[in-house]
Amino acid sequence: MKPEMELLWRLYEEDRTFSKHHEQQRTATSGLLVTISAALIAFTAIDQKLEGADVLAGALLIILGLFGAIFTHKQYERSRLHLNRSYAYFDAMNKAIEGVDLEALRRKASEKNEADFPISSKYKLSTLWIILHYVILASGFLVTGAAI
Repeated sequence: MKPEMELLWRLYEEDRTFSKHHEQQRTATSGLLVTISAALIAFTAIDQKLEGADVLAGALLIILGLFGAIFTHKQYERSRLHLNRSYAYFDAMNKAIEGVDLEALRRKASEKNEADFPISSKYKLSTLWIILHYVILASGFLVTGAAI
């Protein structure tokens, strides 16, 4: 492999790895926040009534939901940064390879995926993750409001 192609390939792999790392951090953090939130909701429901003592749990849910939404959005932004860099390296490699149009292959695969999944392919996965944290945030407001 030519040194230029070797460099592009290594840079491509590195940024793909960083992108995956940000997604794994988002997944782990979201899972932890959902678990803690579920425990807080269970704690508020244990006596089957919401009262002053549950305000703290509601406030914690608000904090967890807000943090989760911001953290998820930031991790998505960082992941996209590394993906966009990797796409730039991919494009440079594509231009250097004669006889094969990698971009056309990628486009064809994307079109097939959109045809196979016409509804879900329209939504960004990051939006669904952020909505999850907004649900936690909203539950915090509901618990706090009902407990006051």
